[in-house]
Amino acid sequence: MVLVGAALFGRQLLQLMGINLDAFSVVGGLIIFSMGMEMLYGGVPSKTQSSEIEAGGPQEDSGLIIPLAIPLLAGPGAIVTAISISSINDSMEPLIAAVAGAVAVALVAFASFEWLGGVISRLSPTSTAVLLRIGGLLLATIGAQMVLGASKSSLPPD
Repeated sequence: MVLVGAALFGRQLLQLMGINLDAFSVVGGLIIFSMGMEMLYGGVPSKTQSSEIEAGGPQEDSGLIIPLAIPLLAGPGAIVTAISISSINDSMEPLIAAVAGAVAVALVAFASFEWLGGVISRLSPTSTAVLLRIGGLLLATIGAQMVLGASKSSLPPD
């Protein structure tokens, strides 16, 4: 529901706040890129995340509290992607594609949680690490593509 809401109303919300879609896409691409790089290098938590894990949750003075209502599947990267895809142009096709993508993510996630748990438990730790790094490489590439696409569209035409 979070992704569908982002696809339907994200562009209007950005316009109300005066945020350029290209700037939003660059930041989203950097978030997705950093998530991919973290996966690529073994998912080692950052310094802030380590202190949060040791303390049992986010620190009051950390300055950033992520709402628990937004699941990991609909985090910042997914929200940025839904808004970016739905805002490609003013026609209905990108919006339909973004909503269909959100529904597909929900269905694949449900099937994955039901089926892949047993499959992953049978894989060796090395195989799991390799799959995680391949996924991280793909995610970092998608983030870089978002940054390049937004940068290219914001430059004046030749």
